[in-house]
Amino acid sequence: MQSKLKQVPEVVRQVEEKDEDPAKTKTRIKVGMRCQANPGSRRGEVMYVGPVPELPSRRRDERKQKDGKDVEEKTEELWVGVKFDEPVGKGDGTVKGKSYFKANPKYAGFLNPMHVEVGDFPEKDALDEDVDEEL
Repeated sequence: MQSKLKQVPEVVRQVEEKDEDPAKTKTRIKVGMRCQANPGSRRGEVMYVGPVPELPSRRRDERKQKDGKDVEEKTEELWVGVKFDEPVGKGDGTVKGKSYFKANPKYAGFLNPMHVEVGDFPEKDALDEDVDEEL
């Protein structure tokens, strides 16, 4: 008898750019979609897509020239709020007292869109671990 490990198909990264255009993010990721957050293959449901001013910026404000002077231009930075299936998050959907969605403690997180893949990601079954199968 031989045994084989279950082979999990490799998920192709949907976003190759470091900072995706906010319009593309809102088109690609929508509230209610199932998702997988990486690293860690944490699964859950998208609960929020939008700016979270209470979180620190991931990038510097862009500088543009206007009338020969540098002018700072704020860019809308989007975050993806995820309600995880398991307690693998850092919060409950609230950031510095402002509630974006409701989740149990440690069941929520706000992620950079490039770390979120959306698609058919059903809840993992605790009994359905990668186990050797007999042929």
